[in-house]
Amino acid sequence: MKRYLLLLSLLLLALLSACANPSQGDNPQPAYPNAYPSYPSGSGKPVQTYLPPAQPADPDNPYAPLPADANLQTGPVYLDDYELQPVSNLPPEYTLALRGSLPTPCHALRVRVNVSQEQNRLDVEVYSVSDPNAICTQVLQSFDAQVPIKNLIPGRYTVWLNGEKIGEIDG
Repeated sequence: MKRYLLLLSLLLLALLSACANPSQGDNPQPAYPNAYPSYPSGSGKPVQTYLPPAQPADPDNPYAPLPADANLQTGPVYLDDYELQPVSNLPPEYTLALRGSLPTPCHALRVRVNVSQEQNRLDVEVYSVSDPNAICTQVLQSFDAQVPIKNLIPGRYTVWLNGEKIGEIDG
């Protein structure tokens, strides 16, 4: 019986050690971190191709449009409430608080803030994007977003949200 347990233990130990990859050392890496495998002709071995993360057009705005949005379908946003909130006076900074719903959980919120210094006008466009081929549950997805408004040249600005005047702020 002891011999049987010893053989079983050795077999189990051999199986476990065969699963370990000694070339990775103590730092195993995922198969394709931040990359997609590609197979160059003739090699038959995967080569990692690095794809940089998508960066928004406005790094201060987490809901700014992304370059990959060009491949997505634009959709509506159902706004329930909005509020312009002052954050600081020097320099003048504001937050546009938005609450509402997206058409489905597969839609992503996008907020584009265009500043016209000549007209002292801020045009805020709120919309959604989604993959037109995605299969998604048809249920509204609520959101609560905080959009920063910063780096304004001094002056008084009118703020327009999806074509409707919602207030004025001092830059």
